[in-house]
Amino acid sequence: MMAVTVREDVAARIDAARDELFELSRRLHAHPEISGEERQASAWLAEALERHGFRVERGVAGLETAFVATAGEGSPILGIVAEYDALPGIGHACGHNLIATSALGAAIGARDAVLAAGGTLKVFGTPAEEIGRGKQPMIDAGVFAGTEAALMFHPFPGPEGKASLSTGSLAISLFDITYHGKTAHAAVAPWNGVNALDAVVQLFVGIGLLRQQLQPDTRLHGIITNGGQAFNVIPHLTAARVGVRSPDGTYLREVVTRLRDIAEAAARASGTRVEIEPVMFMDSIRPNATLTDVVSRNLGALGLAVQPPRPTPASTDFGNLSQILPAVSFGIPTHPPEAGLHTPLAHAVGTTDRAHEGMIVAAKAIALSIADLARDATLRARARQEIDNG
Repeated sequence: MMAVTVREDVAARIDAARDELFELSRRLHAHPEISGEERQASAWLAEALERHGFRVERGVAGLETAFVATAGEGSPILGIVAEYDALPGIGHACGHNLIATSALGAAIGARDAVLAAGGTLKVFGTPAEEIGRGKQPMIDAGVFAGTEAALMFHPFPGPEGKASLSTGSLAISLFDITYHGKTAHAAVAPWNGVNALDAVVQLFVGIGLLRQQLQPDTRLHGIITNGGQAFNVIPHLTAARVGVRSPDGTYLREVVTRLRDIAEAAARASGTRVEIEPVMFMDSIRPNATLTDVVSRNLGALGLAVQPPRPTPASTDFGNLSQILPAVSFGIPTHPPEAGLHTPLAHAVGTTDRAHEGMIVAAKAIALSIADLARDATLRARARQEIDNG
């Protein structure tokens, strides 16, 4: 009898878990939990990983729904990233039920290959991706320390049979800006008031004028979240939420400085007091050519037509992780182009046969790539060198 190769063993283990993975995907999809409230999702994933021989630490980095599942104790340490939060109102319209189960499937497939190489495999359960409040606290707490590579899959709409790898994303900084004035009757004695609405209007005038000076791939946009409560009352409190996006994290920080200047100038001009509260920061994805090549070869071997790597116009806190260690995220079209992402239709097609088969292929691509990295120190060194070279 011919000996089973590592690659065959990895794929066979994932195929053997298909029913378990499909069932968990459907369960996650039927019970969506928004960012920071993924108690069932994180528990179900942790329990499944424990059944498959992983030790699970829950509540890492002070985050109730974060976890780290570990198999092995040696070197190298390789990571798989799981996301599992849903969107308010439209459930798993970003396909995180598929990300979570692809991570579980990849862990099942790659575990023994990593252990055979003397290494450690970790699954990082990262909550609250949709609001960018999961991975950075885990980074700050040292959860990823020592990890030599981290891989993740993300579903996306498109024609079947293709795959793509991201070479970048839009970094984003989001702020809540609040103005405090003084109320007065708008007809009887408006001069006794300090109009907080004037300040927020001047804020958006300044934003509009700044846009013409921004680089073409930078976005600056926002909404007024509180414009006052009655037309005949001078508003004493107004607020806005404003975001800056750019593929270049350094340039984004420059624009943020300009935004702060505008917000503070609007307060001075209107006589109000301003509070500027950071809501989240997601860095841009830092490309890693070595990992991209490893994953591309495995996607191709699984029968997918790999598209030329390109940046994504979206934002993700996976970018924060990619700044500190070799990391790559790839996409497989799990639903038709017309479904989009963050739409009711994207949610509706999240557990179709096509979606689940795409998730299985993604799990295999991650697991095979992890197995390659576990056995090849040269690949790992090259990937790390890209980070060290800046």
